Amino acid sequence: MQRRSIAAMLEQLLKQVERGKLRPALPPDDLAYLVVRIVESYLYSDIITGREPDVEGAVQAIHALLLAPPVSRARRRAPRPAAAAAAQPARAA
Repeated sequence: MQRRSIAAMLEQLLKQVERGKLRPALPPDDLAYLVVRIVESYLYSDIITGREPDVEGAVQAIHALLLAPPVSRARRRAPRPAAAAAAQPARAA
């Protein structure tokens, strides 16, 4: 189901890019994935976190994502060593 949702979202995003109505800050395939995940997170929040579903919250989050300015890859900083180590999964002994 998710694969089809992402494909449908990607198709819609690409149409908007082709029409010049959207200049995404991320590659369209990444953006499609994120939009679907945001919708799922807000729509199924009662199951995931016990919070009430929040369609308006999803709309606001997606709106912010679609209007975000591109991030220059040159400006990205490498994670600090402590943060990078914390992000690594623990290894089994």
